[in-house]
Amino acid sequence: MRTAGFDAFEGALPEGVHVYGKVRASTTDAQNLEPEYIAQVGGKAYVSLQENNAIAVVDIASATVEKIWPLGYIDRADIPFDPSDRDLDGKSGEIKIGTWPVKGIRQPDAIGAYEAGGTTYIVTANEGDARDWDAYSEEARLKDLGDPDEGLPGLCEGFQGMTAEEIEFFQSDEGAGRLKVTTAFGLNDERTCYDEVYAYGGRNFSIFTADGELVFDSGADFEKITAEVHPKFFNSNHSESNFEGRSDDKGPEPEGLALGQIGDRTYAFIGFERVGGVIVYDVTDPAQSRYVTYVNNRDFGISMEDYKKDPAAIAANLPKAGDLGPEGLKFIPAADSPNGENLLVVGNEVSGTTTIFQVDDLVEPTTPAPAAPSSGSSTGGSSAGALTAIAAILGVLAAVGGVVAMNPGLTAELLNKVRPYLPQLPA
Repeated sequence: MRTAGFDAFEGALPEGVHVYGKVRASTTDAQNLEPEYIAQVGGKAYVSLQENNAIAVVDIASATVEKIWPLGYIDRADIPFDPSDRDLDGKSGEIKIGTWPVKGIRQPDAIGAYEAGGTTYIVTANEGDARDWDAYSEEARLKDLGDPDEGLPGLCEGFQGMTAEEIEFFQSDEGAGRLKVTTAFGLNDERTCYDEVYAYGGRNFSIFTADGELVFDSGADFEKITAEVHPKFFNSNHSESNFEGRSDDKGPEPEGLALGQIGDRTYAFIGFERVGGVIVYDVTDPAQSRYVTYVNNRDFGISMEDYKKDPAAIAANLPKAGDLGPEGLKFIPAADSPNGENLLVVGNEVSGTTTIFQVDDLVEPTTPAPAAPSSGSSTGGSSAGALTAIAAILGVLAAVGGVVAMNPGLTAELLNKVRPYLPQLPA
């Protein structure tokens, strides 16, 4: 066994790679880097350094980290999002996807790598993650910046060209005050106030070249699409069916990712850890990647949080809840699958289910249903009705550990196309 380490980058990390305050003399930059996920193509391994918002490139033959490149930020002044769970009146929420003077830190969990036209591309599911420990926490709500009780510096006077009244609204619950942000970055040169605000995750996915050049970003697609498909459970949590439960944090939280080739097309399958479901993009032409469909078999009528103190109720209701908390995704091409069909396997950490989807065909509709306006390059439909027309992922085939109920929003037309490939589940 050989180990590829980061010692060569001590004191020489590129700007934009997040390294947090050194808590003791023995803490090094190399120790601060936190590998999360690996994708391999050719002789290279690409490693996501999630908390550090960077990718490390490893030469496999020599077991050497060749380079580290930062993933950059999403400018929320251009790319809208919903930052509050209380934006209706300070007490309850409504769907408000808008622009704010905030930078989103991509911080991907799962990543994938593929080749197109002789070029290697890296796909990132921009989940976001904070360092929030007993001994150290970088996390605070935007409204806490400048609060004397919190002991944190406030926003600089004239922050991002805003008036005092605009800053006050920005930090209110009706504005973006509930948003969780990092206190570790964004201070001015004097370190007396914040002249930039950074929030966790991109609520989207991105495609980069192997050298770190951004080729595509899905922008606000994820929140706009899920808002249309699940308007009563927009940004719901996984264990609890709620409305806007995660708007103040990381939204739908794209975490798992798998790439698969069907015919001459390449697709990205991305799982939403919180609201649930799998979204599909055609990434054959990376720069022109486009939304295809979104499927969620979760039953929002069952909120497991209601039963947390009743083991019998948990046992009775969990099998009915559908998939909660998609974590890992694996695409199995038809040539390698037991039934000769393309399969997508999804492991769900909250429901404890493993679900197998059969991907029969990714057929474009004759007249694509328009997606909600977005900065991404979406042309597919963004409602359950459009999903049936596209008929991309055709159904749940099996669930290990529980019965999976299809979301009622996925109509009978979709259900009729489900063809189980397993003759019998083992007892």
